[in-house]
Amino acid sequence: MENYTGIIDEIIYYNEENGYTVGILETEDDVITFTGTFSNPTQGENLKIKGNWTFHRRYGKQFEVESFELIRPDTLDGIRKYLSSGLIKGIGKSTASKIVELFGDETLEIMQYQPQRITEVEGIGEKKADIIIESYREQIELKEIMIYLQKFSEVDTALFLKSHLQ
Repeated sequence: MENYTGIIDEIIYYNEENGYTVGILETEDDVITFTGTFSNPTQGENLKIKGNWTFHRRYGKQFEVESFELIRPDTLDGIRKYLSSGLIKGIGKSTASKIVELFGDETLEIMQYQPQRITEVEGIGEKKADIIIESYREQIELKEIMIYLQKFSEVDTALFLKSHLQ
């Protein structure tokens, strides 16, 4: 089994019903087409993926992911891309830029441990903050569950994801 670490550059295909994903991972040395089951994969996310190379007769060489680990974005641009990906309700490109401009490299720690501080950002009131905080927490929890379930080969993460999304 091989592993690679990089940033999701593009999501080519995502099936909301079962989480099946085809994406592009940009590593330090290469650009990899990967496939696997993910919960809302997001452009700009840092991933460590483990799996094996396969060859699809139509699409060519692909890395089939058996397990993955999310790595928090460690650059301001990575944090901005993650927040503005559309994954978190209430945050678009403009709002993401304002949040990162104010909190810098502490942005994700603040979102996790002091989330009410996002009301310090111009244009984010209590109501919008509540939407953002709830959405952020839901995404983090879902991703943590998916990663945990990968440890058990008898658990079908695609089935879990489908039941969760219904």
